[in-house]
Amino acid sequence: MNNALTSQQIGKTVKLIRELRNYSQDWVAKQAGYKDKTTYSRFESGKLKKLDFDRFQSICHAINCNSVQIILLASLKSFNFRINSWDELIASLKNMDQVERLEMLVVIRGVFPAKYNEILNQIEVTK
Repeated sequence: MNNALTSQQIGKTVKLIRELRNYSQDWVAKQAGYKDKTTYSRFESGKLKKLDFDRFQSICHAINCNSVQIILLASLKSFNFRINSWDELIASLKNMDQVERLEMLVVIRGVFPAKYNEILNQIEVTK
């Protein structure tokens, strides 16, 4: 089984974050240096054949995330069959070792800052 992330998974993850932040495709496309949203829309749908790293960084910057957060969240979402809700995510966080938990919390804080404190209140994190 191939566990590599696909361009479609990364595009869907970027789209999720863009929508959660209420950014339009037009706005993100312009911030990332596209002339219009056509090519950017193809990126979100996974239909863009090539995307250079600098352009990906520009997209990440436009949606106020970094590339590592996007890739980690896309990886997490690729395990959707195991984590289908916030409650399941919290249960998974409780079962992780401390290092894994802290790494995942960094991603959650960066991508979903409004949910971060709520999640922290539901798990017991040792300081």
